[in-house]
Amino acid sequence: MQVKVQVLRNLEVHTFDIETLGWSEPIAVGLFDGTNYKDFLKDSPDDEVIWKFLEYARDYYGKVTLYAHNSTSFDNKFILECLIRHKQTVDMPAGLGSLRWIEGKIAFRDTYPLLRTSLDRACEAFGIDRKLNWDHKKTVNTWEMSSDRLQVFRAYLERDCKALSGAYTLF
Repeated sequence: MQVKVQVLRNLEVHTFDIETLGWSEPIAVGLFDGTNYKDFLKDSPDDEVIWKFLEYARDYYGKVTLYAHNSTSFDNKFILECLIRHKQTVDMPAGLGSLRWIEGKIAFRDTYPLLRTSLDRACEAFGIDRKLNWDHKKTVNTWEMSSDRLQVFRAYLERDCKALSGAYTLF
């Protein structure tokens, strides 16, 4: 069994998650590659947190597939809008559920069509630590959060990315 767990850890998928203010303004992106976690926080009103994330993924990973849960309805909309604004080439072979950034050589895929359940339920089914709680109605800009509140927010974002990576890997 230990060998199997080690093999699974090496296969963990790269995941990302976008957090927003009022479900419409991106303020943070989390990225987990199966080993390392990094987050990108919007530092000021003019900061482009999605573009920071995209440039990092392009420069650090090169050709990669990044997964988000329910990204067809949420995360990939922000990715698409940012790429268009930066005059990048996008291919959508399966609509918003499967975006490809041509210049960055990155694909963005939705895990929901295969998992067919909430991330909480997927975590429960696979015995993975569940998502942390975060009250989205009380979300403010990251630079306006107290250090304690920002720490909780970042932990919430990190757990989302790691939980999805673990659930999708086991799936």
